[in-house]
Amino acid sequence: MAAIEIDTTKYEQEIKAIRHALLSVESHIKAFLDVLSQGRILAPSVVYKLPQLTAEDIGVDVVDIPVQPVIGERSLSHYAHHVLDFRIDHDHPGMMAKRLPGVLIVEHNEEIELMERVAHINALKSQFHNIVTGVAKNKDVRHAIMVEAVPLCIRKSVERNLLLCPQNCQSINFSFTRRLSMPKRTFTKEQLEQDLIQSVKFSKNPAKQQEQVDIDIASLKNANHAHHFRVARPLRVNPVYNFYLTKPEINEQGKLKKSRSKTAVAHTPVLCINQAPNIGTLKSYIGQSTADNPLGDPVIERLHVYADNRAVSL
Repeated sequence: MAAIEIDTTKYEQEIKAIRHALLSVESHIKAFLDVLSQGRILAPSVVYKLPQLTAEDIGVDVVDIPVQPVIGERSLSHYAHHVLDFRIDHDHPGMMAKRLPGVLIVEHNEEIELMERVAHINALKSQFHNIVTGVAKNKDVRHAIMVEAVPLCIRKSVERNLLLCPQNCQSINFSFTRRLSMPKRTFTKEQLEQDLIQSVKFSKNPAKQQEQVDIDIASLKNANHAHHFRVARPLRVNPVYNFYLTKPEINEQGKLKKSRSKTAVAHTPVLCINQAPNIGTLKSYIGQSTADNPLGDPVIERLHVYADNRAVSL
């Protein structure tokens, strides 16, 4: 993201609101953890530690991801640390928010209270998101205000919801997936050229940025076959949950019917409160180094811009 300087005195109220919203999220999570700790963490509970990342890993496709399981009661301390881990440390890059897949099987007398606390925390997380995104239309200005308000804060980590096991869940399995982030919006050459020109204004080194923009614009002009363009950014290889759900119906054999499944990115352990689904095992990832891209070769590789003549510009 381009770095810009702003007069933060113009945004004192917004900065205070962001700080207050973050403190509210943190305080409610701590209170939630106090209640959670009064329950019993059952043996099937497990979280999986993933490799520590550094700035050198940004933009690098990985082939192998070894996982390290932490089982039983010890999983609770890892969970508690993870759900409050909102700060950038000296090694881990902030743009690559930490992930901790896993499942905590909790036996607890205050099931309703825990679920209500989770719902309230997730609402506060949404409120934090709305406050940050509402301070300014320009994303670079928002970023500068965010840095001034809460330095070293990883916004994505704050905004990620706490996860509860779905009702009527029969089993939870794990897998890894790699995907492309491909927004629906498409661009014409003229629109992309204007965006590239605008980027020079927000650069720390306008002269160097202008050189790169000139190269990118030349690449656009050389794409004579293309009328519309789309951004398709490769996402990190992510662990995912596969939830298999049942309806409260009995089949002819006297067993619950399996009705459907759902998936979710495994960024945070799932809490199963007074539920006992079958828990699968997350195995280390060994796979392809790059994601398949249906759009072919990029027109501007550094920005992940591809020709897409199938689309209609919005």
